[in-house]
Amino acid sequence: MVLNVLLTFVTGWFRYVQVKDVLMLAKADMSEHFRRFGISHHARFLALLLLAISALYLAGSSGLDR
Repeated sequence: MVLNVLLTFVTGWFRYVQVKDVLMLAKADMSEHFRRFGISHHARFLALLLLAISALYLAGSSGLDR
């Protein structure tokens, strides 16, 4: 989960810097895509992380005495 927090911070920082740069551009200099840095990689990492945690939880709970 710590890696997810760090990835969220880095993604947010990249997006902040890019938005700041786009806001400083003149309208004539703007492109259609603004060199976007998407968050799809972050969503995939989070999905894999949550699946791994769920699998580890289920695997660890199978040996518990009830």
